[in-house]
Order: sequence, then structure tokens, then C-alpha cells
Amino acid sequence: MKSPYPNGANPGPIWPAEELNKVITLADSLGMQIACHALGDAASEQALDAFEAAIQTNGPKERRNRIEHLEVVTPESIRRLTDLGIVASLQPLHADPVYAANWHAQLSDERGRRAFPITEFAEAGSRISLGTDAPVAPHHALPNLYSATTRRSHIDPTLETTCPRLKEVERFVLPLDDSIRYYTAGTAWSIWADDKYGTLEPGKSADFCVLSIDPFKDGLETLKEAQKGVTETWLGGEKVWSA
Repeated sequence: MKSPYPNGANPGPIWPAEELNKVITLADSLGMQIACHALGDAASEQALDAFEAAIQTNGPKERRNRIEHLEVVTPESIRRLTDLGIVASLQPLHADPVYAANWHAQLSDERGRRAFPITEFAEAGSRISLGTDAPVAPHHALPNLYSATTRRSHIDPTLETTCPRLKEVERFVLPLDDSIRYYTAGTAWSIWADDKYGTLEPGKSADFCVLSIDPFKDGLETLKEAQKGVTETWLGGEKVWSA
């Protein structure tokens, strides 16, 4: 973190900056796609410094490198990430009040009011990939959409009234159509698979599911019963499962 936790603790980075720069620059020179794990605001700045050092050393090219998590990040780092073309790889489920309670307990100051600021990346024009962080977190698609579009808990609905930070972070909820796009097309682009996956159009793999619910019409609460709402699953244009 750029400044200590409220209890005074302030651990240093796992990777010394000079070593991180060296490793990322080398990997970049070998044509490797790089994903760097950074949660705190100091960690994201260090990751951006390393990516920028690689660009300066190895020259311009399309990279599609990404930073994972970005849970505490400054507006300036969001602008830098966007300008550098780094993908913001984000996992809305971590913001579920069930999981975020300890997070907010450790960051009870102003930083907690900007917890998981997903919409700020969208407003900046960042490349966004939404994911689940599986196998660390549950991978089911529609509950993850519920997390992205409400910031409320599908696991324990009572937390909608007891989580002290819930109202403060509601400004970071994404529209449903944007959430779907970031989970599909955004993620396909981030792994160089947008020529095959991510959208339904001629020439791409027809991977989709058929739902008995319509969250656009019937409301986002229907996403909490997601697994009951799937009636068919198709892969490569072939039906592989039916309810």
C-alpha cells in the first residue's frame, strides 16, 4: 500500500522493483504475454512501472498484457493503465459483502470507499476483462454477473442491510450489458482469442447457453437463481446439455 493500514502495518512488496522490471522486460522481449498480480495501490503503480520499462526497452507492439485484481487503485494509475494499453483483469465476486467484510475491516479509511472501482476503468476507456478467479472463487457465470451489477451478496442476502460499506460502493456497479461484454468479448480479447470466442457471429465458435430467465426484463435478482435458469448449453454449435 502507498500508506499504512489503519493499524499502522505497511508490508513491502513481494518483488523488489528492480527485479520485477528486469523479469518483465525479459519476458516481453521473448514475446510472452504477461499477467501481473497487484491488489494494493503501491503494487499497481509498481506493476505499471515495470510494464512501462518493458515498452521503453523493447519498443512498441501489441501486447495485451494485464494486471490482475486492482482492488485498491488510484485514479492516476487507472489513467496510466489505459494509456499503456494494459488490460484491467477484474473479479467482481471478490466485492461480494461475504468476502469483502475483512477487506473493509482492514481498509476502514477513505480507501474503503473506493473498493473495487470497476466503473472508473470503464469511464477511462480501459480494456477490461471480467473473470471469476477460479478455482479460488466460485466460477458460476450468472451469480458473478449479479456481483458485477449490484455489489450485493447472492450468498447471504441479509448483508444487504448490515454491510456498512454497501451504499458507498454502489456507485461502482456496472450495467448488465456492459458486464456481459466484459465477461465475454473483453476476456476473449485479453487472451488473444477474440477471433474465435467472445461474441456470437459468423466464423466464431457458437458457445452459448439458453436461459429460462430474462434479467433485462425480469430484474437482476433473477441472476441469483442462475443455475436453475439454464435450460440448454451449446459448444461449437452443438447442444451438449439440456435440462
